[in-house]
Amino acid sequence: MLLRVQESKETVRVGVFVASPFSAPTSRVRRVASWTPKAGSLPSDQRLFPEKFHVFTSAPTLKVAIELLPHHSISWVEDPETPGGGRLDFTGYMDRTIRYFAKGMNFTPKYVLSPERTFGTKLPDGSWTGMMGMVVREEVDFGAGPFMLSPVRAAAGDHTTTIWTGNVKMVSGLRGLKINPWGFLLPLTPLVWTATLTALFGVLSVLQLLSSCLPDKTLCRGGWSANTFSPVRVLLQQDVAWPTEWWWWQRMVLGLWMLMTLVLSRSYAGNLMSLLAVRYVPQPFQTPRDVLNDPHVAMIWQKYSKNEQFLRVSGMSSCTK
Repeated sequence: MLLRVQESKETVRVGVFVASPFSAPTSRVRRVASWTPKAGSLPSDQRLFPEKFHVFTSAPTLKVAIELLPHHSISWVEDPETPGGGRLDFTGYMDRTIRYFAKGMNFTPKYVLSPERTFGTKLPDGSWTGMMGMVVREEVDFGAGPFMLSPVRAAAGDHTTTIWTGNVKMVSGLRGLKINPWGFLLPLTPLVWTATLTALFGVLSVLQLLSSCLPDKTLCRGGWSANTFSPVRVLLQQDVAWPTEWWWWQRMVLGLWMLMTLVLSRSYAGNLMSLLAVRYVPQPFQTPRDVLNDPHVAMIWQKYSKNEQFLRVSGMSSCTK
């Protein structure tokens, strides 16, 4: 509701404007009242609070397409006043919703079922099935839903505002517990390999640099050339000889490298023992694409449902059975 005050040299006018609920976004606000100091309130043919819905004067009987939902029940009851002597009885929250609109709009609902007993989809030939088909062919006045919206459904008929939003998940059976025979490779991640090889080349570079930079007399007690692969032997946990002619810097570099490889090997052994001792449940499907790409998966969808149509029009039907 908007209160607008217009001042001029002659007078002051106050207007009351209302945006009607459930109106189109492009509709304009309506002026329902106005006042001036001299004339007071000016009459208007617009109601301040109009009816939210169109009210029928003749109380017609409207056909409503329904489908069985969780926590709902459908049954046939005898009704002498109905053609055929039977009437479809529908109970649940959707029935209460329809009864609420029927009371406010002054109509009597008559429930009917679709021939396919589905919500309905658009077939490749352009025809519709299920409840949507009955609405498109005007065999019923409206469908009770609740419908999952899609572009083709939105283009085929009018729909109310969203009353519920949820997620759709694909469910697969869990397999038994297994032990990964290749589990010994799991602790050796690319980062571990990169750090280990970088450190190895760093140790070899330091030894080579010190051997080339120090004076010859410092290396007169033996060169490093005969023990170039000592860091590699330490990494592989092989025997390493400690020549008596080594200088202190050679022993210190190799000792630090041995300490580093000891920590690395103990960490790897602990992680490996944990991975091999604990069994796991294989879960190969983490995304919908994993399910669609697996040639051994047989997918089960409700026929003529929105999900089945989505897979069909998306070009993924070759992945389903």
